[in-house]
Amino acid sequence: MIDDNGQIVDDFRFDAETERFIREVVVERTGQALASEQLRGLERAISTWRHVYSERERLKPRAKQMRRELQRAVNAKDVETHYKILCQSSHATQHEVMMYAQHRWKGRKDFMEAAADALKYLYLPKGRRGIGARRSLVMVLIEAWVSLGGSADDAIWDNTNNLDVATQNASPLAKFLTTTLAAVEGRPVDAKTIREVVRETKGNTV
Repeated sequence: MIDDNGQIVDDFRFDAETERFIREVVVERTGQALASEQLRGLERAISTWRHVYSERERLKPRAKQMRRELQRAVNAKDVETHYKILCQSSHATQHEVMMYAQHRWKGRKDFMEAAADALKYLYLPKGRRGIGARRSLVMVLIEAWVSLGGSADDAIWDNTNNLDVATQNASPLAKFLTTTLAAVEGRPVDAKTIREVVRETKGNTV
């Protein structure tokens, strides 16, 4: 992946052990083996998120204009009108849409869907930079989880360190998020912390 300054941005890759664990968790949740392309799609989603997040500060001065342009594109009544609006939009807006069209975990997407994604993630969730980064990453990972056969409503719990319960295990979504976040952030993240992040992000009780 190349950033706007022509610099190479390293694509994200799981190590073999993390990849094996994610495959096991998906089988546990869905009963279906994870295809290699699905795993590569998850890695592309994370790569795109890292690129998007790194650009937020750069885009701040243009954010209002981009929001107006993206909103007009999303509201277009047909594809022809949508493309015409994009062609008249700023380079920054066109760049955002192309990035989501080409690098999102779903693979190449319709430009209208890509414009909706760009509008959705134009602003980071509120909070300090590190917290905002984790919130935005969790949003991406839950979308990926759904694409792999899970549900955004799956429970998040971990009893592995709770001696007062009969079964000391964790839910598939908890395993998926804790493992993936640890791989991206380079340090362990407990399920309780993730539950709080999901509450803040989705406003749901998990």
